[in-house]
Amino acid sequence: RPLPSSPAPADVRSVSRRGAMAAGDDEGNLRARFKELDKKRANLELEIEVVSSRLETTKGQKLVDDEGFPRDDVDVFAIRNDRAKVAQLHGDHKQVTQEIEAVMAKIFAGAKE
Repeated sequence: RPLPSSPAPADVRSVSRRGAMAAGDDEGNLRARFKELDKKRANLELEIEVVSSRLETTKGQKLVDDEGFPRDDVDVFAIRNDRAKVAQLHGDHKQVTQEIEAVMAKIFAGAKE
């Protein structure tokens, strides 16, 4: 007699067929999630490129003069905001890339079986 907590034989087949996938993670949903994350990552990469191109004009230049005051010809506030934005976007990009890797692992784990 099976223990009450053990699944019935039909349930065992469905669980083994799914392997590492969670109950709600069928392959179609995972592929849709992958496409969504990939689009999000592409948008982040584009935004990083746009903000970085604005920073290229001041790359290697000091934002303050010899006396420590902000230069008149440079928008220090905008440059600092752009630098912070690039740092934030890189962090978001890293997080989305890790999510993509996790989804791909689930897709490939399901495909093996």
